[in-house]
Amino acid sequence: MAKTNDPNAWEFAKYALQRNDEVIRFSETKAALLLTLTGLFLGIVADKILLFKELLLSQSCVVRILAVISMVAILMGIILVATASLAAIFPRLRVVRDTSYLYFGDLIGLSEQETIRQFAALDSNTKISHILSQVHATAAIANRKFILIRLALVGTVLVFLGSILAVIAQYLA
Repeated sequence: MAKTNDPNAWEFAKYALQRNDEVIRFSETKAALLLTLTGLFLGIVADKILLFKELLLSQSCVVRILAVISMVAILMGIILVATASLAAIFPRLRVVRDTSYLYFGDLIGLSEQETIRQFAALDSNTKISHILSQVHATAAIANRKFILIRLALVGTVLVFLGSILAVIAQYLA
């Protein structure tokens, strides 16, 4: 094991924690953007509901099939984007240790003086252990968020493809 009282170990651990926090913020921004984009598509679809009704009542079998596929793709995409984006926005922190001096939830019950006293009493090994535990927890959160963002992107592609199919169906009608 590397020497934990080495200043480079501290700097590296703090850098890793900072990077994980940035990744989490970036993924939440992406999720909010995808949710907003899909909301715009939902507004357009709601506005064009009469068009879908006309396409479904069309005499052409191809147009009706394209309209149904389009509606299914758009609705599945909207549901996928909404659920994945909302799940990605809300953090779920699972701290490995009983008490972490870097997690606000563990500090909220302590007074400021008690927090300072307890943190000052920690040795270098324990302090670096707390930082590394937090690095691990934030890395797990970032990984879950990126998986959810990928699902939201798949949903966005479904909405886009469904919209293209609706335009094609309208052109053929």
